[in-house]
Amino acid sequence: MGGYLDDELKGRLRDVLARGRVPIEPDLRRLAEEGAAVERIMRGELARREERLAGLDPGMSLTEIAAELQRVRELRAHADELHEMLAELDRRARELRAGWLAGATRGGS
Repeated sequence: MGGYLDDELKGRLRDVLARGRVPIEPDLRRLAEEGAAVERIMRGELARREERLAGLDPGMSLTEIAAELQRVRELRAHADELHEMLAELDRRARELRAGWLAGATRGGS
């Protein structure tokens, strides 16, 4: 589903995760920060839509309700996928940083 803030971001995350490309530290931080911001925006939108559904307007047609439920389902799937990708990025970043520290320690002794 296109049009979400995460489409371009997920492409960059996939590039880093799938190819094992190791970004430099500032790029790694920027990607993680941008991802966290997009995830917060998506979770906020998801909460807003869920609240709207919880307080169903009696004037809403079944078609409108079904469409909103579909949007919520798709938004949740996008947010969950982004969360998983960011968790993997974080795991790899920690491994990378640990390697840098271990190398610096060995080189400095």
